[in-house]
Amino acid sequence: MNKGVCAGAVSMFLASGCGGGNAESATTAAGPPKPPPICAQAKPEPHAVLPFKNSTAAKLEVGGAHELLSAAMQDSGCFRLVERERVEILLSEMKLCADTNPDKEYFKCDSFAQKGKVLGVKRFVFPEVVFFEPNVKGAELAVKIPGLSGVGVEAGRSYAAMSVSVRVVDAESGVQTANTVEHLLLASDKLGGGVSTHGVDLRAMVYDKTPFGVELDGTFHKLSKKLGAP
Repeated sequence: MNKGVCAGAVSMFLASGCGGGNAESATTAAGPPKPPPICAQAKPEPHAVLPFKNSTAAKLEVGGAHELLSAAMQDSGCFRLVERERVEILLSEMKLCADTNPDKEYFKCDSFAQKGKVLGVKRFVFPEVVFFEPNVKGAELAVKIPGLSGVGVEAGRSYAAMSVSVRVVDAESGVQTANTVEHLLLASDKLGGGVSTHGVDLRAMVYDKTPFGVELDGTFHKLSKKLGAP
């Protein structure tokens, strides 16, 4: 038998499924193709999500809301997040270095970035509520929130509107690496529980899965996808 015949025989043997299976069965075993990731690649730098800041005049309880954003970022698969315990250490130092602390001068507040580096933080994530009104007439939305889409908005109806901003800052250089805003809009009569004379508790509304809470959780996931987009 010459070399050409041998090569042909080997090819036929391999094609027939040497090793216990053919190409078709291998494809079937692999299962359906996975959906494409929302980010080109996971951000390798560990991110620390800091507590929410309320920059509005509205009564908002934002305590713990950063944990919801952290969960959304984790779900996206685009980020490495620093453990909660390490973030708590940073928060303690931030409180010591706050302008309201009369003993601020006794602490090395200029070493905050270095402290973050020691704890493995490469990026700080600063979430902030920059707009919130529980009762805005549809006709006023375009003026109050220029970036908010008015599709399906009724001029005479009242809406709860919120804008959430997220900035990402390099821990060492202090340079901002990302900044994105997402808007939330819901008819005021569909807010659900969590609204009282004491204000709106963001975390409670998400945990209780009120209509506003569901929209807010979706907003956190949208922000995460924007931050993780290539």
